[in-house]
Amino acid sequence: MAIVESQNERAFNIAKKISEYMDIKFGHELPDEEIMLMAMQIQRILK
Repeated sequence: MAIVESQNERAFNIAKKISEYMDIKFGHELPDEEIMLMAMQIQRILK
């Protein structure tokens, strides 16, 4: 996960914020693997 975070810092920060919102709104914390996959998809959109 550290590799994804270091290579795609902006996308990872967005994914982390979405995860935090989902935890607050729905009471469900996403696993780190899901955050990493979301960051990878966000990075594709940002390109």
